[in-house]
Amino acid sequence: MRKLAYSTLGIIDLEVFPIFINALLIRIAFLVLATYGYIQITMYDISIYTGFGKKLVDALMRGDLEAAAGVNVGTPPLGMLLTGLSIHAFGGLVGEVAASMIPQTISSSLTVFPVYLMARKYSERAGLAASLIYSLDPYLMQFSLTYLDPTGTLFTLLATLLVLEKPRTRNLMLSGMLLGLASLTKLTFIIYAAIFTLMLVIYHLGRRALLVLATSLPMLLLIPWLWFPDARLKAVEHHLSFNSYLPVVFVGPELIGVPQAHAWYILSYLGMGQVFWNTLPFITPLILLSIIIHKTLRKEFSIPLTPSIAASSMILTIFFLPRNYWTYSWGGGTVQGVLSRQFYPYYFYPVGPFIAVLAAALLSKSQDIGVKYRIISYPILLAALISPLAVLMNIALPYWDFIFTLIYSYSMGQWIHEGLTATTITSTLLVLFLICAELLHRKLTTSQRQARQSSAPDQTTV
Repeated sequence: MRKLAYSTLGIIDLEVFPIFINALLIRIAFLVLATYGYIQITMYDISIYTGFGKKLVDALMRGDLEAAAGVNVGTPPLGMLLTGLSIHAFGGLVGEVAASMIPQTISSSLTVFPVYLMARKYSERAGLAASLIYSLDPYLMQFSLTYLDPTGTLFTLLATLLVLEKPRTRNLMLSGMLLGLASLTKLTFIIYAAIFTLMLVIYHLGRRALLVLATSLPMLLLIPWLWFPDARLKAVEHHLSFNSYLPVVFVGPELIGVPQAHAWYILSYLGMGQVFWNTLPFITPLILLSIIIHKTLRKEFSIPLTPSIAASSMILTIFFLPRNYWTYSWGGGTVQGVLSRQFYPYYFYPVGPFIAVLAAALLSKSQDIGVKYRIISYPILLAALISPLAVLMNIALPYWDFIFTLIYSYSMGQWIHEGLTATTITSTLLVLFLICAELLHRKLTTSQRQARQSSAPDQTTV
């Protein structure tokens, strides 16, 4: 890692550092404009996490670990700890709310560096393109202000960079530690650690990749609410009120009594779940789709393996989130009897940097091994194919989700005309996307086979 850092130091200073500064300034401007109501965007859980951060740091300063374990039980502590420390350090200067957003604003801006380094493997231009795509995406700008995802995503990208650059034993263990830190920020990232490790074992590095997961899992023992029985029980109850230990994307409709919502769930967990009020368009997957179409038309479509494993792992992480999209008992029972959404649009934030890297890699003429397995290509292709519809909905029809929520809420336990119409629309969309994904996958494998044949040495004998 030191050698990598030294070898890229000059490039980072001269070319990426201005992009980092721009990303930081844009995010600060977003924060200021949103705070004073000059732009209409939604920022989630501001006052809640400001309070959690203060309580956690106060409890730790008193040495009261049991009180610390009781702060926002069910959520890992690192993101709240950084929030609380920032409030204590800067709250008197800029106010508590603004101070609480400093860690994620800095983390999301620093993410430019691992994005650049991951894409720079393919070319200098690819590195710069990836960092610019990430920095300027409106959706990623907006949700860089969320409390947990940007910091966890930064750790996850650094972990992935270590594995993909030099998968030596030390780097695999360091990667696991970084994924452990990401998971101490938000439990979503332990799902990524598991899927990413499995992908590496099967398709890239073999059994030695198990070191990544084996190193990350023990770090979860640093979560305070695991140490105290009452807090642990409360955490389990909290998670069961929002989540399921079954694969929700497949069984969620049965859990809420609306089995006709299966196609909606699959589409939502692949990308349509980003559609919501006051949400800016997520253009990075749309850029990826544009590049895929361009490369396919030129018969040059080939997806490099290593960034595809990372991007597909993160897309599948969101796909297999245990959070049920809808519930009839929102907020642990605060709202009951009405179908309410508990799947938030910012959940897709961690996907963005990985897709930016992959899009930039596709722009270059990569000599990396190509993807030939559907378990890797399908998540990427489906996320890209869904993106035009998701962008259109966020710009023009953000009430798409609200309408379907009303329809399926009324459909519980019965088949009604509107419910049948909604199911027909979503099922048709899903089938069309799957057909397009299969066609693109076949183009992908055909292009890669032709490229290998054209680059093979001539074996003709005279």
